[in-house]
Amino acid sequence: MDIQVDELLDKLSLVDNRENENKIQKAIKQYLIDINNKMSLLINESLKTMKDAKISEEKVNEADQNFITVAISSVIEIYTQAIAYAPNDSRQLAIAYGSRSAALSYAKLYQDSLNDIERALKLDFPNNLRARLYVRKVKNLLALDPRIRPDVKDALAQTNYWLTQMDDTNKKIVQSILNKLNQRNSCDISYKKWDSSIFLPQPPIDNPKILRTSSAVSLEYSETYGRHIIATRDIKACETLLVHKSYASILHIENVYKYCWYCSKRTWSSVPCTQCFNVIFCDQHCRDAAWNDYHDLECPVINAMSDDKFNSVFIMGLRLTIKGYKEAGSLENLKKNIEYIDSISDPITRGFTGDVFDDSKYASVYTLNINTTNNSSTQSLIKKSTEILSFLIKKTEMFDGKIDDENFTDNKWVAFMGELIFKHVEISRSNAIQLRVKRNSDAFIPYCDVLMPFFSLFNHSCDPNAHKFSSGNTNVVFSSRVIKKGEEITISYGPRFQNLSTAERQQHLQVHNFSCACIACSNNWGPDFRLPSFQAQSLPVEIENKLMTSSRYLSFIRSKWDNTDKTSQYINEIIYCLSQILNIYGEHVEYPCIEIEACKDFLEFVYGSISDH
Repeated sequence: MDIQVDELLDKLSLVDNRENENKIQKAIKQYLIDINNKMSLLINESLKTMKDAKISEEKVNEADQNFITVAISSVIEIYTQAIAYAPNDSRQLAIAYGSRSAALSYAKLYQDSLNDIERALKLDFPNNLRARLYVRKVKNLLALDPRIRPDVKDALAQTNYWLTQMDDTNKKIVQSILNKLNQRNSCDISYKKWDSSIFLPQPPIDNPKILRTSSAVSLEYSETYGRHIIATRDIKACETLLVHKSYASILHIENVYKYCWYCSKRTWSSVPCTQCFNVIFCDQHCRDAAWNDYHDLECPVINAMSDDKFNSVFIMGLRLTIKGYKEAGSLENLKKNIEYIDSISDPITRGFTGDVFDDSKYASVYTLNINTTNNSSTQSLIKKSTEILSFLIKKTEMFDGKIDDENFTDNKWVAFMGELIFKHVEISRSNAIQLRVKRNSDAFIPYCDVLMPFFSLFNHSCDPNAHKFSSGNTNVVFSSRVIKKGEEITISYGPRFQNLSTAERQQHLQVHNFSCACIACSNNWGPDFRLPSFQAQSLPVEIENKLMTSSRYLSFIRSKWDNTDKTSQYINEIIYCLSQILNIYGEHVEYPCIEIEACKDFLEFVYGSISDH
């Protein structure tokens, strides 16, 4: 089969899209025939148990045994897995919540511990252990507020009531905790979770053509640059250019029990999907929102995919398919929407919904550019896309009433959706970017892939003038220096000129299938290149003195950074000061300039330090 498909795809045309579509459709049909012949085996081999009480119990035991010997965050994650596997409303779920509440309290995450305690008590938690939950509740409440108040008194009363049903060993444990709580200041201060959302600005509302975007930017098109972003006026440093939610956000598999599947934020007292064990959510609100938006259809498909196929590119391709389908309301309407978009020749407005570019709508995604792949990659993408299509047919109601099991490979809806899923996978592969989370003072690790339609329209530069800041699934692009009217606004998709040579950067950017012609690449800037100083420019003495003062102040700010408490007020003050320095330079100095670059670099460092931890 793979040899036949390889021959079919061997001569994909670089110019004839219709011919390519026909070849792709034939390849999908051939894969469907092969997959359909062994569909029952494929599903049986890859179908994971939706919930499993035994695995939940094993996970609780594993976490119990490692409670003291491994990092508490790892223990919490194992308890979370136990919660995800536990059948709905079961005793196993109650015990898993109760056990995780102990780890959360130990980690000084007292409010999260209280959340789990309430969930455990509403379920079938063993009566002979309930006093341990109530005494833990007392501890958590006092840690959050040491005053004796009605909820503390009630928890104490419940502790004493349920003590009567405990054995002597557990009674001694609870009594020991109560005795310790009687001591003044017996509880450690609550762990302060980092909240990057406090640094999110309000979305701009003054652009009549591009929603949630500043009127300072305009979407333009040229044969050389394709769709790209231009400044409509002079833009000061640190101006908010856009605030957009990710259209799709897919966690990497190693993070599915740490972050919310809906909002992508770090979650400690999470709740599971009610149908599968694959993902978790901050709370019921996120769970319900995800279910209504996409997870009702993706849940059985993800569950049917084997672990080695839990690849964010393919999950995102599935997500885009579901969101496009749900926005349209039916396969018929989805096909009409796509035919309408394809009929628009204007490269700018074909991504619009009505008269505006709305990054939350499917048209903005469908019209994103795709980087061509070699034939072996195309074959692999088509094969996996066809498997996703097969699972959608067999495991969901998306094709309800439209598929004849005997001749489904010739069905027009199968052909249409197979090609569309493949397109979505290619859109994901070409446009999704990795978000990184701060692990420690100097380490950032990727944790999810996101698709942001308008962000994909910014061209790359190895010396960009704009920067992205993300909190959960909310993304901000701001100017990182003064940008002049008519100047292209750029971001970075890869290494900067300060880190790699031009040749190394060009090689790295081949993954995006383009050759960079930015100012840094055109002038062969690399790590050893030193930008000119403003002192090399002809400036009045009073301006030069003003710039020297700004330069010294930047050095002062940087020298104080490591030894200063990073409160939100302090960070906002630093960002304001840096913006003022950049604006002073932008007013008087021609770019490139090493002092501007140094200030811009520190500004981006500060934003990196306040990103999600």
